[in-house]
Amino acid sequence: MEQVRCTNCGSSAVIPDGSGEFCKCEACGSTFNVPRAVAFSKVTLDRTQDVRAWREYLAKQLRLQQDSNKARDYGGVKLFAQKILSVLPDDFCAMFYVALADRFSDNDVAFNDFLRNASFSGVTPDELKEVTTALVAAVEPKYLDITKQFIARAYPSTCRGFDAILDRNIKSYIQKLRYAKVTDRDVFICHRTAEPDQDIADAICTRLEERGLRCWIAPRNILAGSQNYERDILKGVENSRLFLLVSSFKSIYSEDCEKELKAAVLEGKALYSFRIDDTPYDGAFEKALSSVQWLDAQDDPYSHLEQLVVDVRGILARDEREKAELEEKRLSAREKERLIAEERRVREQERLDRLERIVSGEIAATAAPAYAVRSRLKRAEIEILAQNYDKASAIIDEALDCDPECAVAWWLLMLCDYRMPDDAALLNSGIDFSSHRYYKTAERYAHNDPTFERRITVAGETLRTRAVKTVTADLDEADKLFKAENYAAMSAVLARCDGVFAADDGIIYRKFPDIASRYYWLKLWAKYGQNWLVCVEDVTRETEYQKALKYASPAQVAEYRKARDTVAKNAEMFLRERIKNRSNDGKLCDYLVDNKNILPVDVYNYYSSLLYFRKMLAGLNMTESQLRASTVDISTNENFMLAQSLATDAQKRDYDMLVDLLESNRQKKISADKRAEVMRTQQALIKKTMGYARTVACVVTAALSYIFFASALFMLIDYDDSGQVICAMLLTASIVRIANDGINLSYKNAKIQTLTAVNLTAGILTILLVSGVMFFPQVHAERALGVTTQVFTITAIILEGINLNRFKNINRR
Repeated sequence: MEQVRCTNCGSSAVIPDGSGEFCKCEACGSTFNVPRAVAFSKVTLDRTQDVRAWREYLAKQLRLQQDSNKARDYGGVKLFAQKILSVLPDDFCAMFYVALADRFSDNDVAFNDFLRNASFSGVTPDELKEVTTALVAAVEPKYLDITKQFIARAYPSTCRGFDAILDRNIKSYIQKLRYAKVTDRDVFICHRTAEPDQDIADAICTRLEERGLRCWIAPRNILAGSQNYERDILKGVENSRLFLLVSSFKSIYSEDCEKELKAAVLEGKALYSFRIDDTPYDGAFEKALSSVQWLDAQDDPYSHLEQLVVDVRGILARDEREKAELEEKRLSAREKERLIAEERRVREQERLDRLERIVSGEIAATAAPAYAVRSRLKRAEIEILAQNYDKASAIIDEALDCDPECAVAWWLLMLCDYRMPDDAALLNSGIDFSSHRYYKTAERYAHNDPTFERRITVAGETLRTRAVKTVTADLDEADKLFKAENYAAMSAVLARCDGVFAADDGIIYRKFPDIASRYYWLKLWAKYGQNWLVCVEDVTRETEYQKALKYASPAQVAEYRKARDTVAKNAEMFLRERIKNRSNDGKLCDYLVDNKNILPVDVYNYYSSLLYFRKMLAGLNMTESQLRASTVDISTNENFMLAQSLATDAQKRDYDMLVDLLESNRQKKISADKRAEVMRTQQALIKKTMGYARTVACVVTAALSYIFFASALFMLIDYDDSGQVICAMLLTASIVRIANDGINLSYKNAKIQTLTAVNLTAGILTILLVSGVMFFPQVHAERALGVTTQVFTITAIILEGINLNRFKNINRR
């Protein structure tokens, strides 16, 4: 029997002799490696090194990234994996998560090395299952092969069972990239920000979010201090799946609501109307909402909220099914187009290969006189003019079999491929044919035919002149619209140039790359609907920015870098202002993830650390001043550890000082608690001593009163002339009894206090009577003494009962 420490939860476990390499932990139920557990049990851990908490935090961070629709940031996963490795250097799962985090940081070397070289020696089945599950969930096309190799090594006999899951995840990943827009919310709630519409909209939002549906609603989801409300709202429409209108007189006649509805229709969003009055639809509302599902809530909107949730869920589910069906159709259409393009490519390649083989002498050309080839080409031109392109292609193939170096034949084949009847139509179409393989082949052999050489040269020059002239004019016009901030018209102008820039090896790219760079630069800002002087978002992640930089001249590169620096400064100012309002914290977290690349590293780390720190305060339900005055141990808090990992040098110093302050507070509290405990002990001792003294005093005074009373009683039996002595004894007994009663009044017992009060009253009356006899003996002294004796006798009986009850209670205590 040997006691070890579980490597999964850190709990102590006892393993029997001869248990083998693996053993199951009774605390967490997982399997651990015995040799590693033995080594782990010899490691001294402090209170901040909680392996179980680190694994829970890591799993939480991993779920957050897997469920997120935004750019993934595995910094938290890497942090807790590294903490685990600091006490368990051979932990298989932690090594994998560090490699996975590096992959999402655009450094996949460590990830690939792990998958290729990972050793399964000593790895438990639970660890292997966890790593494989996470690997399959994060699969991407570029890592598919190496993932399959890893799974084949991990599960040699059952690796085929993972193929279907991998293919499904790859398909989902491609679908998300190609067709699905990133949606942050399920429902966009359109309403007027006035009573009662705002209250009803807030109630709708609350109920939907209670049922697990994410909502976008103004003004909650608009960043405080935003300078462009309209853009923020339209972006909210774009990033939601369902457009829900709170239909009322105020919303239907609202220009803002109308704009939002038009944006939703343009984006193809599902629509739903929640009618809180009977105002009829008008204009754009009637056109868009006349045939959509709606709910009549005129009588009591709040009583229909549950039905609203049911309707919204149904619409979202139906919309999901329709999108899936549409996607299947798109995939089928794309596959058909791909097959046609592949067939065309194969045919082109066969023609070009045949040409090369004829030229090299591998095969002989079909013997035919030159006039026969010219005759075939004439027939082909006639068919092309008649738009019989397939028939013309067959005739041209016959001509190429006879003369594979006929430039005219290759030119005509290009016309057939583009479905153009003549050269003028091709040039007027605006298509950049200079990258077409048939054109290049025709250009290659054009020197064999001077007439055609002039023809193709003119066509090339015309294409170049027209393309440059047309594109330059369009770009100049777009530039003017950009300066005028008319981005809608600017987008329309740039759309006229799209055909010229469709092929990456077109004439503009080859001859005039700076024009291509300018086109993509303007395209970028048309897409954002603003210029770089006010932009606060990361434009470097956009394809347009990357292509603009790729084709840019040195002067353009300098201009783009300057604009990027301006955007970075804008983003930093934006953060500096918005961070002042803590209601923005959640939205700023998303902003930092989306715009990480454009922010300086120090700026990103500073604000990320600050937001994690605030998140910790929110979790503790404290302000920073309350935290500083408390004794909370934050060194093991998940969010504080994340804040520390990203902190700048100044923040690290502040955090260290805060930890030291809280430690000092805890030590002071411990000292204060010890002092309070000593005082409580002393007070208890004093109280106990006083209790004993009170008990002794009660017993002594009671005994004295009995002695004096008994003496007076004996003297009364032998009564002669000693009346004054008897009265003195009775008086002394009464005084002692009163003293006893005074002590007993301190007992906090209602019954004892009542009896004591009666006893005290009887004692006082006795003193008065006895005093009267002593000081006025001539007034019926004997009779007074007799009455007094009788009264005192009754009183003594009462006292005796009181004393017996009192002593019984004292003994019980």
